[in-house]
Amino acid sequence: MKPGLCLLICFLSPALMAAGLPKHIEKKQRKIVSRTYQLTDAQLSICPPALKDDYQASLDVFRSRYPEFNRLVRTSEYFQPAVAAFADDVERSQQESDEIRSRNCLLAKELLETLMNNEEAPHSIADMTAILRQGAE
Repeated sequence: MKPGLCLLICFLSPALMAAGLPKHIEKKQRKIVSRTYQLTDAQLSICPPALKDDYQASLDVFRSRYPEFNRLVRTSEYFQPAVAAFADDVERSQQESDEIRSRNCLLAKELLETLMNNEEAPHSIADMTAILRQGAE
């Protein structure tokens, strides 16, 4: 299995959980928002300067390709708690070596590209968007 596909499956697993029963919706929304924050804003702040512009460019494409999904994530009631929950992790990660930060940045960029280029990705993003919409109604 390709590493990018493994990352995609791990990232999307909360959206692919069975049924979508009301008692699970809040948990799914929280996980989607949290993991998306980790992949987008948190990761961007961790990328070393040499890779930051390249990561930002991929992130911009991801956001333009899935505008509703990204809007729902950023306006979710779970977004600010995700920012707060990962603040210490982001700070610690910024103290890591450039080598580690570069590796993590490149892996996250690969995941973003998989989310944009994998044939199943639009369906998975659509599923996650539908889950997030339930909280925005």
